[in-house]
Amino acid sequence: MNTTIMRIRANGVNFGEELKNIVMQDMASDEKTWMQKGVNYYKGDNDILYEDLTQTEVDQNIKRPRIPHPYLKLFIDQAAGYAVGNPVEIQFENENDEKIWNENIEEETFQKTIYRLFKRARKKGIEWLYCYVENNEFKYTIIPAEQIKPIFKMGFDDELEYVIRYYPFFKNNMKFTRIELWNKDNVEKYDYNHEAKTVSWLTTDNIILIDQNQELQETTSFSRVPFIAFQNNEENIPDIKLIKGLIDKIDHIESDEAYEFEQSLLRLLKVKNYDGQLATVEGKQALREAVKNSGIIGVANDGDLSWVSTELNTESYQKAIESVTKRLYEAAQAADLTTDKFSNASGVALKFLYTPLDLKVKNTEIEFQEALQFFVKMFNEYLEITGKQKLQGKISFEFNHDQIINEYEKTQTRNLQTTTAMMLQSILPLEKVLEELPQVENVEQTLQKIEEDRTNDLRNVMVSNDDN
Repeated sequence: MNTTIMRIRANGVNFGEELKNIVMQDMASDEKTWMQKGVNYYKGDNDILYEDLTQTEVDQNIKRPRIPHPYLKLFIDQAAGYAVGNPVEIQFENENDEKIWNENIEEETFQKTIYRLFKRARKKGIEWLYCYVENNEFKYTIIPAEQIKPIFKMGFDDELEYVIRYYPFFKNNMKFTRIELWNKDNVEKYDYNHEAKTVSWLTTDNIILIDQNQELQETTSFSRVPFIAFQNNEENIPDIKLIKGLIDKIDHIESDEAYEFEQSLLRLLKVKNYDGQLATVEGKQALREAVKNSGIIGVANDGDLSWVSTELNTESYQKAIESVTKRLYEAAQAADLTTDKFSNASGVALKFLYTPLDLKVKNTEIEFQEALQFFVKMFNEYLEITGKQKLQGKISFEFNHDQIINEYEKTQTRNLQTTTAMMLQSILPLEKVLEELPQVENVEQTLQKIEEDRTNDLRNVMVSNDDN
């Protein structure tokens, strides 16, 4: 099937040079630019820290406050805590499959990886998981999306044919970029020397080398390129792309307010018939220095000077911030958990607050479900490659959402359920009563325990009667 890579090879051009060109174009793409914005804003490294905030010539000599707001971190951490803060539940159709899984996949590492993939996909729009075999063991690790250029089969947007991975490194004080071209069978490696502007081929390695009997080494591979895309949404849109303008607006409003507040603490000097030049920036600076250093300035006939104080209009700033913040939460589909909104909220009101967040994370979960099934498929292929017993049934993953609850309301509900169940015990079978009790998590086990206790009680009575 004709692809970009195959066309380059067929044209007989310098293949390494063409790969380098693809990498350089990808590094400068809008997609990679937004990825970096997501990473930066999550760390609070907002654009306002680097923008030119001077409005007049005099402002150029005044250090203006710059206040970045870490809203992106707040929203991403909230979404991650809600969707994957609790362990993802793994369900097996076949009991033996669960044993195979647990013997090869370490639970804590797997859950931590899902959590990190979720957060990073929200920052960048997508994140990648690389699966491999090492010492006959199934391994996986996260590869930053900034390093990945996927190439799909022509006409199939979801079927990987190649992956180009690239990353910088330094050798002998010179900058290089390692370029790796992956397919399902092997990986070709090249180095680009930024100083010499040259590309050199290094090696072509097989992806998997299995030592099955200590004597014979067999080269084999997965059925697909061993990289799995974990997408934030179908379009790979990072969270920052939809809310950056509103975050920047809040940064500017609060920075301007801080600047105006600092200026309000300074008295302005009103000068009449000043014996000097005020028409130029240098003249204004000279007047500032004279007042600061000696407190004396010269004035002409009928000259005078006086101090003027300014007032800060905090109300207008506050209204502007509240308006933009409201729009920001709506655009981010975040749960606004400020004290006045949820401190006394009922269960219905709390559920309403979480509705936008729930919709947002479910879009991500749909993409993650597909990616996790690819993960299961590659794990099953590993089992086959290494001659181990394969999975026989379906494996499914369930995300357990976590949200703040009204503890008082929850306690009242549990008490009501308990009272109702106890009132019905005289007319309903014990099993039905236990089903209504919120304290009972497993009815079958509870019934078994009750029966065991009754049997033990009966035995004790019989022993007592024998003794008597």
